[in-house]
Amino acid sequence: MALRKVAVYVFKYSAPSILSFGALSRGELYFASAEELNDGSECRPRYILKGSAELWTRLADMLLVDAVALSAMPSAEAATRLGRFAKPLGRALHAKAGKRDLDFEQLGPAIGSVLPRLLHDAQLGPATESVMALVLQACARARMHLDEPAYIASLTTTPRDPTMWGHYAGADRGFAIMLHAPKGKLRIHSPLDVFDVCRATEGGGPMVVGPYTEAEVELQPVLYRVAPQRFNAFHRLIYHFNYSEAEEHYDVPLLLPGDAPTKKENQYGLVKAKTWKYEQEVRALLPTYQKLTPEQRCTNYDRSQLAGLVFGPKMSEADKARAVMCCHKLRVTTAGQEPPTTPFVFLQARQQVSSFEMEITGAGVLDPTYYGGNSPLRPMAALSKTAAATVESLLRSLCTAPSVSR
Repeated sequence: MALRKVAVYVFKYSAPSILSFGALSRGELYFASAEELNDGSECRPRYILKGSAELWTRLADMLLVDAVALSAMPSAEAATRLGRFAKPLGRALHAKAGKRDLDFEQLGPAIGSVLPRLLHDAQLGPATESVMALVLQACARARMHLDEPAYIASLTTTPRDPTMWGHYAGADRGFAIMLHAPKGKLRIHSPLDVFDVCRATEGGGPMVVGPYTEAEVELQPVLYRVAPQRFNAFHRLIYHFNYSEAEEHYDVPLLLPGDAPTKKENQYGLVKAKTWKYEQEVRALLPTYQKLTPEQRCTNYDRSQLAGLVFGPKMSEADKARAVMCCHKLRVTTAGQEPPTTPFVFLQARQQVSSFEMEITGAGVLDPTYYGGNSPLRPMAALSKTAAATVESLLRSLCTAPSVSR
């Protein structure tokens, strides 16, 4: 589901605000949490339960142990007594689910249909109702284990869509940064060790998972669907089950996922409602296993991948001058990084008479010899033949940009 393995340009729209200009001058790329995005259904898959009798038994054990912890007077004796029900409850749930996918929301009702009989057969008497209430409360707590942090940088493959300019660029008054992502990847940096990536140790040793201060992230196309994708909840719950020291020693938690059929777990954070399809969105997911604050999720893209900036059709001359100066400041402050191989290009989005799609034309390039005084934007009329040809070649590539595989 990755971008085709060819050079590709992606765009990030911004409104003309103090925060946006500051981010532009620092080369920042922000990774938002699902709650910060503008779609309430972000990162909301349909969780189902499907697995072996072993997994159902361990799930039952987890819920019963949690039920004891939730009781007013938890005790080792209560845990032992209730723990005896883990195997029969797990088997009963496994039989009830059968070969079908059981929606996680049906776990509580499924337990309610089998556990009272087991408790009654054990002659628990009046304790049956209180135990059931605690187990159902434990089910609600288990639901929290399914929501893992996903931090997303949203970009698009098109600078020509009028709706995107209206929604994300201050009603056409903002701009869009243009990033060159060969092989569909972006390089990001942070002064903090927040990237959990896998790398070989020095000397060709074994692979080690970070954290590191730099990473290369893949741009992945968003999948537009009419319903949420199905994820097997066991793949999230396995790491919250209870294990003995021997089981931990022999890596049982790492082996158990094989007992749960995989669904579309690798698409977490990449599925949106079909009505968003006009965005032609691609996403980068922050490679981390940690819960991070907004400040920790503010990264920097590699300066060499910043190819240019597109002015919005209604962007004021004052805001254009401000954006150009931000780009100049970024170039100066990142002079030690790998130098770009092509000029930094400024483009202009314009409304067309015969079409709603925006027309993109050349506005100039960033003047590499600017030292103060006039604007560091060198207009098209003042460009050399080589520089003008570079801009024209870029414009042609945008008109024939490769589509995203979906």
